[in-house]
Amino acid sequence: MKLNIFEKINSEVFLWYVQALAMFPGQLSFFLRKFAFSKILANCGEHVSWGFGIDLRGWKNIQIGNKFSYDRFCSIYFKNGLVKIGCNMSLNSSVTINANLEE
Repeated sequence: MKLNIFEKINSEVFLWYVQALAMFPGQLSFFLRKFAFSKILANCGEHVSWGFGIDLRGWKNIQIGNKFSYDRFCSIYFKNGLVKIGCNMSLNSSVTINANLEE
């Protein structure tokens, strides 16, 4: 499915917003990321901690359970399919999970 020009612009602006939020420093940023990412992911559990410098792609394909910790500079990429990350899970610094499958 091809995107029209307005959808492409909207997608690009949204990506800039998410990336800026991921790089926002300080304690306030934890609350901002928690609020924003709980709205854009397919499912986001309770007691989720989002670290500094995170990178998420394929937001609508990611489900995260309760008590999940996502440390600094981690990445999750999902283009096709669905990923379910369960409860009581932690990703250490600089971890990448990639499932960009070709159609």
